[in-house]
Amino acid sequence: MAILKVVKLGNPILRQRAARVTLEEALTPVFQQFLDDMVDTMRELDGVGLAAPQVFQSKRAIVIESEENPRYSGSPNLSLLVMLNPTITFASEETIEGWEGCLSLENLRGKVSRSAQISVNGFSRFMEPMSMNAEGFLAVVGTK
Repeated sequence: MAILKVVKLGNPILRQRAARVTLEEALTPVFQQFLDDMVDTMRELDGVGLAAPQVFQSKRAIVIESEENPRYSGSPNLSLLVMLNPTITFASEETIEGWEGCLSLENLRGKVSRSAQISVNGFSRFMEPMSMNAEGFLAVVGTK
């Protein structure tokens, strides 16, 4: 288990468009270990989501999971989701407004409006096609 260093506000990597993950890259032991390290980092820091650019890798990879979490009281339980090359294909005009935190913005929270429902296409960690329809808390986490 490795806990990765998290990028903080102001680092330009957070504003860059991340590169797609290729099939060849995704299947390497090094990249699979990186995904495991992302999960370990998110859990260690009590996050519910983490994107690869937040740990200094400009790649389109996200991990999401929610269990009882002191940072997000009342959040639903969400099984671990690892998605590569996620693309939001639908975002509702209806929004949800709520207080959010971010692992890259230590000790800061802000009130943010997000789509109440989204649809996302992408690939599993092994590059199997996947899609997800989300609403409420998962839609908020999925659009960060």
